[in-house]
Amino acid sequence: MYPCDFINSKNNIAVYLWGRGVIAIGFAFQSILADIFSYFTTIIDKPFEAGDFIIIKDLRGVVDHIGIKTTISSWRKA
Repeated sequence: MYPCDFINSKNNIAVYLWGRGVIAIGFAFQSILADIFSYFTTIIDKPFEAGDFIIIKDLRGVVDHIGIKTTISSWRKA
């Protein structure tokens, strides 16, 4: 089978839809993998841990929880 034979086959639409589906799934997993990577980076590097008091510009707060997608903290203006 040559590549030009495949162009005229009946599987052309299925291959087209399969390719678009794989691309869509790839974009969806890109965000999920980025979140997981940032979680492990935070856990391994440990720039802060739960219970730490942190100051960012005029905000002060305590880190309550570090999760995969979120870091929960309590903030107050200085």
